Amino acid sequence: MALLFLNPVTIICLLFLAETTIIGCFGNGDHSQVVCIEREKQALLSLKQDFVDRSNKLMSWNVSEEEDCCKWDRVVCSNITGHVFELRLNDGFLEGKINPSLLNLTHLTHLDLSSNNFGGISIPNFMGSLVSLRYLNLTREGFMGMVPYQLGNLSGLHHLGLGVSSFYSLYVENLHWLSGLSSLETLDMTSVNLSKASDHWFLAINTLPSLTELRLSSCGLRHIQFPSHLNLTSLEVLALSSNHFEDPIPSAIQNLTSIISLDLSSNALFQGKIPRSIGNLCNLESIDLSNNEYSGEISHAFESLLGCLSNRLQSLRLDGDHNFGKCFTGQIPDEIGEFKDLVYLSISGHNIYGPIPMSIGKLSALKSLNIADNQLNGSLPESIGSLSNLEYLYLYKNELKGSLPKSFGSLSNLEVLEMYSNNLEGPVSEVHFANLTNLREIIAYGNQLSLKVSPYWSPPFHLHNIELASWNLGPKFPMWLKSQENFSTLDLSNTGISDAIPNWFWNLSTNGSIDLSQNQIYGEIPFLPAAPLHSFREIILYSNKFSGPLPRISSAIGVLDLSNNSFSGNIFRFFCDHPIGDEKRMYILNLKDNLLSGEFPSCWKHWPSLGLLDLNNNNVTGEIPRSMGSLQNLWSLNLRNNSLTGKVPGSLKTCPSLYRLDLSLNEFVGTIPRWIGTFLELEFLGLRSNKLTGHIPAELCAVTTLKILDFADNMLSGTIPKCFGNFTAMTTRPYSGPIVYSFNRGARPTQNVVLVIKGRERQFDTILYLVTYLDLSGNKLSGEIPSELAILEGLQSLNLSGNSLRGSIPNKIGNMTRLESLDLSRNHLSGEIPPGISNLTFLSYLNLSYNNLSGEIPTSTQLQSLDASAFVGNQLYGPPLGNSCREGEKTTHRGDEDGEGEREEEEGEEYWFHLGIAVGFGVGFLGVIAPLLFCRIWRHAYFWFFQQYLWYKILDCFIKFRYILHN
Repeated sequence: MALLFLNPVTIICLLFLAETTIIGCFGNGDHSQVVCIEREKQALLSLKQDFVDRSNKLMSWNVSEEEDCCKWDRVVCSNITGHVFELRLNDGFLEGKINPSLLNLTHLTHLDLSSNNFGGISIPNFMGSLVSLRYLNLTREGFMGMVPYQLGNLSGLHHLGLGVSSFYSLYVENLHWLSGLSSLETLDMTSVNLSKASDHWFLAINTLPSLTELRLSSCGLRHIQFPSHLNLTSLEVLALSSNHFEDPIPSAIQNLTSIISLDLSSNALFQGKIPRSIGNLCNLESIDLSNNEYSGEISHAFESLLGCLSNRLQSLRLDGDHNFGKCFTGQIPDEIGEFKDLVYLSISGHNIYGPIPMSIGKLSALKSLNIADNQLNGSLPESIGSLSNLEYLYLYKNELKGSLPKSFGSLSNLEVLEMYSNNLEGPVSEVHFANLTNLREIIAYGNQLSLKVSPYWSPPFHLHNIELASWNLGPKFPMWLKSQENFSTLDLSNTGISDAIPNWFWNLSTNGSIDLSQNQIYGEIPFLPAAPLHSFREIILYSNKFSGPLPRISSAIGVLDLSNNSFSGNIFRFFCDHPIGDEKRMYILNLKDNLLSGEFPSCWKHWPSLGLLDLNNNNVTGEIPRSMGSLQNLWSLNLRNNSLTGKVPGSLKTCPSLYRLDLSLNEFVGTIPRWIGTFLELEFLGLRSNKLTGHIPAELCAVTTLKILDFADNMLSGTIPKCFGNFTAMTTRPYSGPIVYSFNRGARPTQNVVLVIKGRERQFDTILYLVTYLDLSGNKLSGEIPSELAILEGLQSLNLSGNSLRGSIPNKIGNMTRLESLDLSRNHLSGEIPPGISNLTFLSYLNLSYNNLSGEIPTSTQLQSLDASAFVGNQLYGPPLGNSCREGEKTTHRGDEDGEGEREEEEGEEYWFHLGIAVGFGVGFLGVIAPLLFCRIWRHAYFWFFQQYLWYKILDCFIKFRYILHN
């Protein structure tokens, strides 16, 4: 109707303008006349010139091939004006710097430079002049330095992404500049250092009324104080994880009524219960409160979330960490079944006990359930089969027992099942797997389950990971594996298999690891075939009954463990009989504890990647060849208990990465080479029981990383180097970090070793990293024990027995507070036992026998609880020896009256003592003297006793003489 009031000219103009607009927007697409602006094209070329584009993502930015920059990759222009308004340069792996010519793109509204690598340059200040920008994404860019406050000039900005992949490479002095971004809807500053703005950060955020998404995880924030008036009524996503919040969550959080996703994980919040205010956020669909300072019962946590969230919440993560006391206790409440819309539920890592409630079966929408790493017990409920949408089920590290419910077979969507390290037992049949057609991973080792299926069973699934160690699968080899053609991990160790491996098994297309160890599998293995191209295959077959010669192997195998079997024959073919150019990719090779023989091979050019070689406890002969030095990656060489001869070859000094060298129990001769001092990563050096001579080289002291040094039972002479105090790895407490259990390329697997500790052989494996050990026993070492040894405060076992050491025990030996075993027996040590030895509270084995030590044994609980044999062959007295301290010596510390009484008592006891001797002489003449004439053993014993008695009387006289002089 309004058109009736307009003149005809105006109407014609409006119709013409509308037609032009419609043609521009919805025409036939022929925009050949609309090309990019020349000035903007030159700006793009200048921008490219300063980029380093190694992956050629900007190859099309080339005027010789295409004049129109609007047709270049990652450039978006207006179809009407030809102005560049979007640059999508994300994920381009660009380097270099950002040219200021970017300012010439005056109509640019969208700039995405995320996921590049600008090598630590600062965000250019001039970006604050791109006033047309509505979208700016600089996340994971490699920027460093201060975020420029000029970004606050971008008043039209809707999205700002500054999140970084490395902590604190970007920082801010304050957040006042955010107030200029009044139109901002999403803000991502993940891992930007906001610690300087930590006290008032929320006040700055509160000036952004349009904000719908806020991500400030890992920003070093310490306080979370909401203002009295919240201006964030549109906020839907709030991510504040991994900060240092210590304040309780303010109740004002319940005013964020639009919030849909809340992530407050990995803070120090919730020092006790989860506040009820979170349960009042009725629009919440996702909550992540994992790894906070939890305490109390898990039931209280669910109570706080009941109510309006029961029919709304889809994702709930409350994972704890019981290793650090950040955990809930109690039982999972029946009320858990009221959260019927839950899709993801994770409450792992607590001290939750009791059974899994039957009500868990009411969570029919659940796709992922993680209740692992708790103390749950009882049987799995039958209702678990009602979780028909379940895809991921994590039950590992609990105390679940009983059998697997048959309803398990109803979980038709299940893809991943991890229930290892429980106490489940009983049969598992085909019924349990009947409908699990989507199953691709089952990790269930550490249970006592028995797989009872038909020999002709064909599983409905095709697994990638199969880990059933400690199940009962035997005695026959499981034929159902024939249908699992593409697995990456197979662990059937310790499963009671007592059978030969069928030929088809080695032809399965696996590119991961196979572990059949600790079974009774027998027979020969003629050939271990190739795995798929570029794979890294691990084959673990230790502790079985394989026999015959070592198998031929393909070059694709990276880890091979055939230890503790009965393989026999000459090792030459295995190591050396290969075609020219056939280089093995073997990284770890363990052949110990077999019946292998033959000369040590010299064809190491075929094994350039070898890092670990273990031939312990075989019968290999000959000398170590020079070609061994070609193994540049070798870090562990174990040739213990063979029949190797010759000298320790100098070629080994070209293996700079050696951290373990064990040549013990062979027949090596010569001296300990000085070049061992160049192994700056060496932690274990074993040369026990060889025929080595000469001095211990001082160059060895440069190896400060040594934790285990064993030179026992050789013919070494000279003195113990004083510089042994340089072994800094023995001066501190042992490393207490994680243990490496698996064979991973680049990682060093756990190895075992036999050490003589406390007079007995002991084997160490998983705790080997905790052991510090020094054994020089059974040599011809002389001189004194260097006092510098007392610096080794982290040493646990020290054995210097069976040498010719003289002098006294170092006074500072009490500083070696970690000592558990000390053996100085069978030397020529003299003087008193230092009193400081009573400080060795961990000492459980001590042997000082057969030296020339004298005086009283120091008093301590450890020393007096030791066997008396630890002190025999010396002139010592006091517990635990039967002879006590002479009473005369005690009198020197008493008054005259007490001393007189004690002296009279002593004289009376001595009178009866001598009288007894006289009477005994007459009575025992025929019973004692006569046998002495005819029995050599009795005669030696008698003279030993006479000698000891004579010494006793001399000592008694000396004490009396001192007493007379004193008084």
